[in-house]
Amino acid sequence: MTKNFLIFVIKDTYDEFKIRMDSKSWPIYVHTANRKKIKLGDKILFYNAGVGNKNILGVAEIASKVKQKDGTTDYAVSLDKIDIWKKPALMKPIVVDLDFIENNQQWGRYMQGGVIRISEKDFKTIISNN
Repeated sequence: MTKNFLIFVIKDTYDEFKIRMDSKSWPIYVHTANRKKIKLGDKILFYNAGVGNKNILGVAEIASKVKQKDGTTDYAVSLDKIDIWKKPALMKPIVVDLDFIENNQQWGRYMQGGVIRISEKDFKTIISNN
């Protein structure tokens, strides 16, 4: 089965990101874009959105199927092979090199939706700028 290359977006504080990394789990909400396409072995990047951020924090791999949380309508996935970068990679300087961003002047709108599917080429472009 073909692997997906994804960007998981977080707009919470870095403390919330750290909690997710420590638990090796990422929440996936019922209306999250691309929720049904996430599968074991997918490669992911972590994007920190919001004022003063707009950077990639690291990479990981999906280590479980998307599982519904007990007693809720929300889901979560387990993470493995987590690599949080010492220095986050800024997105703005590389948007012109990314195929999934069609309008470089309004690139932030392509970083919305919780989970963004990208090509392997774009994935490699982003990680090569770390």
